[in-house]
Amino acid sequence: MSWNRNAHRLTSEARNTFPSGSDKSLEKKDLRVRSPFRSRHISVVVALYVGVALCIGLFVIVGKWEDERERDRFDEDVASMTSRLERSLASDREVLGSIGGLYAASVSVDRTEFGVFVAGALSRHPHIQALEWIPFVPSSERRAYEESARADGYPGFQFTEKDSQGNIVPASERPAYFPVYYVEPLVGNEVALGFDLGSNPERLEALERARDSGTFAATSRITLVQETGQQFGLLIFLPIYRNGASPNTVEERRALLSGFALAVFRIGDLIEQSFRNLDSGPYSVRLYDIGAPEGQSLLYASMSAGDEADSEYGSGPNKIVRLEVGGRQWSLVVYPKSGRLPTLGMPIAGAILAFGLLATMGLVTYLVLAQRQADKLSRANTELRESEERYRRLVELFPDAVIVFSQGEVTFVNTAAVKLLGAEEATQLVGQPLLQLVHPDFREAWTQRIRLLEAGDGVSFIGRKLLRLDGTPVDVEAAATPLVLNGKMAVQAVVRDITDRKRAEQCLEQTFEKLQQTLEDSVRTMARMVEMRDPYTAGHQERVAVLAYAIAKEMGLPDEQIRVIRLAAAVHDLGKVSVPSEILSKPGRLDETEFGLVKNHPTAGREILETIRFPWPIATIVLQHHERMNGSGYPTGLNGKDILLGARILAVADVVDAMSSHRPYRPALGIDAALKEVTRNKGVLYDVDVVDAFVRILDAKPLGFSVGEEVSR
Repeated sequence: MSWNRNAHRLTSEARNTFPSGSDKSLEKKDLRVRSPFRSRHISVVVALYVGVALCIGLFVIVGKWEDERERDRFDEDVASMTSRLERSLASDREVLGSIGGLYAASVSVDRTEFGVFVAGALSRHPHIQALEWIPFVPSSERRAYEESARADGYPGFQFTEKDSQGNIVPASERPAYFPVYYVEPLVGNEVALGFDLGSNPERLEALERARDSGTFAATSRITLVQETGQQFGLLIFLPIYRNGASPNTVEERRALLSGFALAVFRIGDLIEQSFRNLDSGPYSVRLYDIGAPEGQSLLYASMSAGDEADSEYGSGPNKIVRLEVGGRQWSLVVYPKSGRLPTLGMPIAGAILAFGLLATMGLVTYLVLAQRQADKLSRANTELRESEERYRRLVELFPDAVIVFSQGEVTFVNTAAVKLLGAEEATQLVGQPLLQLVHPDFREAWTQRIRLLEAGDGVSFIGRKLLRLDGTPVDVEAAATPLVLNGKMAVQAVVRDITDRKRAEQCLEQTFEKLQQTLEDSVRTMARMVEMRDPYTAGHQERVAVLAYAIAKEMGLPDEQIRVIRLAAAVHDLGKVSVPSEILSKPGRLDETEFGLVKNHPTAGREILETIRFPWPIATIVLQHHERMNGSGYPTGLNGKDILLGARILAVADVVDAMSSHRPYRPALGIDAALKEVTRNKGVLYDVDVVDAFVRILDAKPLGFSVGEEVSR
């Protein structure tokens, strides 16, 4: 309402006008605040420069310290990674050494003994692709070796090599061969069995280097014969001499060579086994073979590298470590994935800079705001005096009564309040106990609301009745809000006289009641018209109305809905005025045509009632009172909840009275038959809740039940 908005505006004005002290004390406070900040501009600039300089200095010092910590941690991580790789390679060399020991201690080692011996090593070193025995086979012994392998269960065994297209073909004739004779595990390495390693230059170079040096020799990167992915391979050979000899010269080593123990690696598996969780860690690694031909030096890269050049791992921090592996020089490069070293916990330098700048800005802001506040206090003195005067003028001209009270006593009233309360001047009201001006019936409500308001509760709407000074009551509505007056909690109420509005509401209510009574009288008149045409069913509509009322009441429906249901029941057969009276009073059974006319009476009743603008759905209830829950009713075949509740109640009441009453074509069947009908068809034809309510009504009257006339049970 508009007066509520005015009340809020007046309340806001009041909060800004009632002073909590004298003007002179405020002026003195204003001078005290202003004095320390006469040189405020210099203070702000000095504070800003000093604060920023300190922040930057600390940021630089702590940042260098953090960088050193991160670099030390990086060096430690790289050393740990290098150590893990070296330990893994050393362990792999021990495996080859154990195979050498096996051959030195045995006259001969067959295929089964070799498989059993290396099985344990393979299970402990899952990154090893295969362990193999590579015999030195002169050309003259080739056939014997091939036939021996075939006898071991490999009927298609032969020495093989790759042709220029990369296909596996029988090895061509040469002075000597270095075939893969034993291989474990065989599964996944079948294609390598019989392959002559001497047919490939890279492999042959490593074989000869191992033979002549008497120690381990590694190949450059190769593509394994059995490789199905994209990884590079690596072979490490250990020469084995006849009779376990350890020759000292190259000539002796070449003369006594028996063969080689070979470990086959997929380099990616080797690195990932050594550096577990590399993908989820902070570092990327690259592994290079320094002595390899140009373009073939990259052995492994943990991230997509594109070009294989050394510069591809970026210009950020990195660590390069040199390794010696089987006579080849490797270079391990480790660098952060993000391009910068991972931080150790929270970045302290950044936090110091951010906190320092924030503190500096906070100090500067405080100095600026303090000066502004001092200026505001000075302006507030003048504005407060002007606002108080403006408020007093506003209150005096305000059309509604304004009453301010504190601690139960009236402290201020405007001209409208003086007039409302029947006083001649404000002094008659100021100082009076507030509750003396409240009607006794509402003093308790006012007391509770005032207590909440004085405790700081928000706007509250209170009212009802006040008392004029002569004791006469006056109807009012009031909006009250708390405010502080001279340091104490007070309440301001904006009060409006609603006496005229109350009279208008009473007049409107009386008019509505008369209109409603007129409509109900119209309904009853229509009901009497129907009964005059059908004397055999006289009183049927009224009895149905009484029973429908009782059922609706038992179901706990709202009073207004019960009223509508009773009115609809009183005229539910209104449509029978369209049915010839000889059909309505026919003593025998109706034929199909006659019954069709009777079935039309709900539609006819709806059409008659729709000519009257009822504020209720009476016409629809009348239309649906012969509908059934399973859709077998008429006129439209509605079912379930599509039927209005009023129509569902009317259906039960109509059937009960029809079966309990005399009809032209049969005598009354009695209430027991009616009860049996509705309970048997509960949930099928009739609403479950409605039938249950009807049964409860009967149970409450065990000796009989009346629906306008006594029907014996």
